[in-house]
Amino acid sequence: MYTERQQEIINKSIEIIATKGIQGLTIKNLSKEIGVSEPAIYRHFENGKSRMQAAIDGTMEVLPAIFSAILTTMVAFSAFFL
Repeated sequence: MYTERQQEIINKSIEIIATKGIQGLTIKNLSKEIGVSEPAIYRHFENGKSRMQAAIDGTMEVLPAIFSAILTTMVAFSAFFL
């Protein structure tokens, strides 16, 4: 669905949001983190909205696995304390 570079941009966008908040997700920060020029980011996504939508979609794809891992960990810990 996405090119390798687009996926890299999506993954780095998610990482920046997780560490710096949504305010930290700027083209300048994103291009610096990936190691490409700012115009290079625009070549891979039509606009900021499409880039953000791709990041949200990417996050939604991994959330079930994250929640499953959290639940498994909680069950394991609760068994330890019971």
